[in-house]
Amino acid sequence: MPSRALKFLYFYRPYLGLLAVDLVCACIASAITLILPLCVRHITQNLLGEGVADPVGDIAIMAG
Repeated sequence: MPSRALKFLYFYRPYLGLLAVDLVCACIASAITLILPLCVRHITQNLLGEGVADPVGDIAIMAG
């Protein structure tokens, strides 16, 4: 099994920087995919569900 990993790394040696950037971007995209529904749930349950007088202002504060 280690020989396959070494062959893989040997093949990608010229592209290790690109491979690292690709993996980081994939992790960021996955994190955004997981975080976005949590933000929507927070907005709908906490800001709009309690009858807040100014939900648009609270959303603007969350957005930064």
